[in-house]
Amino acid sequence: MMFLHFVHEPSQEDNPDNPLSKPGLKMLGLLREKKLIPIFESLFLVAVCYGLVLTFTAIYIGQAVPQINPGFFFTVFGIGSIISNLTVGNLSDRKGRAAVVFPSIIIMGSGLALLYFLPLKPWIIYFGGFFAGFGFAGSIAVLITWVVDVVPVGRRTTGR
Repeated sequence: MMFLHFVHEPSQEDNPDNPLSKPGLKMLGLLREKKLIPIFESLFLVAVCYGLVLTFTAIYIGQAVPQINPGFFFTVFGIGSIISNLTVGNLSDRKGRAAVVFPSIIIMGSGLALLYFLPLKPWIIYFGGFFAGFGFAGSIAVLITWVVDVVPVGRRTTGR
């Protein structure tokens, strides 16, 4: 950590006439780029789904099947996320970003949809958790990589 003190960011020429030179506006400029709009929309969708999972899954499992500990879902969700992170990066490099990210989003949605059947078949928690975790981690990893691929080199830090 001590060596990081000696790393300095290269100086940037500030142009007051450029509206993107003001802090906070660089990201807004990226939000207007047509190539990035579907990627950011997909990131938003995945983030909303993840927020729903974190907020409501434990409550839903506790009400639908009180005999099951909600921690099982999150454990399997984490296992699915780990497996996804180990596989989707290589797959997206070979097959393309879109060919991997959209199926990952569908897998995540399928995992969440499986939870509808939880009161009927409690063992479905394992499949729902695994699919939701696999799809979430896979889509996030590929979407962020896709943003880095599309954003010009000089603005990649802003894009991440």
